[in-house]
Amino acid sequence: MRIAFNHDKKILERIRAGDHRALGDLYRQNQRMVTAYITAHGGSKEDVGDMLQEAVIVVWQKACAADFKLTVKVSTFLMAVVKNKWRNALRRQKNMNIADEDVTADLAAAPDNPNLDPENFELIRQGLNHISDQCRQLLLYYYFEERSMTNIAEMMGFANDKVAKSKKYQCKKKLEAVVAQLTAQEKAGP
Repeated sequence: MRIAFNHDKKILERIRAGDHRALGDLYRQNQRMVTAYITAHGGSKEDVGDMLQEAVIVVWQKACAADFKLTVKVSTFLMAVVKNKWRNALRRQKNMNIADEDVTADLAAAPDNPNLDPENFELIRQGLNHISDQCRQLLLYYYFEERSMTNIAEMMGFANDKVAKSKKYQCKKKLEAVVAQLTAQEKAGP
């Protein structure tokens, strides 16, 4: 294995030894570079977090593979992953042409969403506009298109169906929180 820097060798050794703190270190060390790229290409700070988290997981998984050979710096490899994931996210966003009303109705009617009451149809629609594009797309795939977690993981570039399921849960919670906040604002009045 040819590694450009001693630091990279140490981080890979930590990953292979199962040191989960290496994930946080990778995240922090690359956050500024990823932030600059994503924000320069139309992304938000939330998008930065999502892309960086996914890229760190990819680096982790690749580093743990027996046949993995790193021929560039870890940061270069991680940025390549980020760029590919971001381009895919932008492509999905561009191709997304599902009507908000249909999605909102489907989310409100979903049996596993007790906090997303169908009576709050308009608030749910507004809430979809206040969450990240990635979250909105994931919820669309799951609730509207009724795709499996395995299929969603493949389409969105997640490591596996467990990551997709976890992300769906987080996104649903974000939407619920936004709807709760919008409901409180509506009750408080102008």
